[in-house]
Amino acid sequence: MYLQDKIIIRDDDVLLPSSAFEYPLERFKEVHELICKNSLFLHVPAIICSEIESFSGALEYIQFEMVAGRMNPELHCWKHVDYGKFIEEELIDDLHRCCEWFKTKLNKTPTKFFTPWAGTSELIEKTAKQFSLEVIAGKLNFIEPHKYLDGRYKLKPGCMIAMHWWKTGDVNKLIKLIDEYKSP
Repeated sequence: MYLQDKIIIRDDDVLLPSSAFEYPLERFKEVHELICKNSLFLHVPAIICSEIESFSGALEYIQFEMVAGRMNPELHCWKHVDYGKFIEEELIDDLHRCCEWFKTKLNKTPTKFFTPWAGTSELIEKTAKQFSLEVIAGKLNFIEPHKYLDGRYKLKPGCMIAMHWWKTGDVNKLIKLIDEYKSP
């Protein structure tokens, strides 16, 4: 579903418990609906597998939106930790657990691995390949909405905007981008 004619909205830390919102799932849904206002955008939530099930209805909502073609979840992590500190066996176990979770809970095989804090290493890259995961890391793959608004980057199909569903500043800037963007 990674279409070159879509603008990808990489939404990090999906449903990481946040004291900022009394109802985090409702906030996540609200952000998703904002993204879906413009059909040129695709919501790609980066899932923290161990956290999401504590939000009643979250999996069902994501499954429904996947089937509707309005959401394409990908892997963020099992727990929000620095994968650069893992040894090979820990990485293999963790990525195996994550991929199995995706298959079981979302009926999907993840293809992208959005590492926490955009970290990467030779070991992470090598291990991810064993699971057919492309590591999406580094500053070029984490461009926040304000960098498009101020002209540092040109918004066009195929690019990726990185944001956090729980950051009000990110969401407000994303709203502006979505409302203003028209097909090139």
